[in-house]
Amino acid sequence: MYIGATSFYQRIEGNHAESKILAKEFSYITPANSFKQTYVHPEPGKWRWEQPDAWIKYAEENNQYVRIHGPIAPQASRWAMEDNRSAKELEKNLEEYMTALCKRYNGHEKVLWMDVINETINSDGSWHKAKPGFKWEMPWERIG
Repeated sequence: MYIGATSFYQRIEGNHAESKILAKEFSYITPANSFKQTYVHPEPGKWRWEQPDAWIKYAEENNQYVRIHGPIAPQASRWAMEDNRSAKELEKNLEEYMTALCKRYNGHEKVLWMDVINETINSDGSWHKAKPGFKWEMPWERIG
């Protein structure tokens, strides 16, 4: 049986009390946003693997497993929403991002799960729409 917890990257840095509890009490960890596109692929041609890699290292050091959380989520890269690419172009962007993510962590002994899609469809089956004035970007509704 696995017992897990979700936390933010800032909580595992340094000597934070939450880091100690997370390491001691849980058999798997779910990084809150570190594997999402908004962090990993924030703009064309730019990739940031520091936080995801730090989570993997943390799991290794504490004999834990990792659940990669919600890479396809409302927190897409802002540039993916603000440009005017077609659905096909956005789909290519999504494929590029997910392929890079999977290639990097596929087969890693500490990665057991990936929650691929998060907060994209409402309980009634409709698309979760972008919220004006809110920091969520929802280009995926254009893909369909």
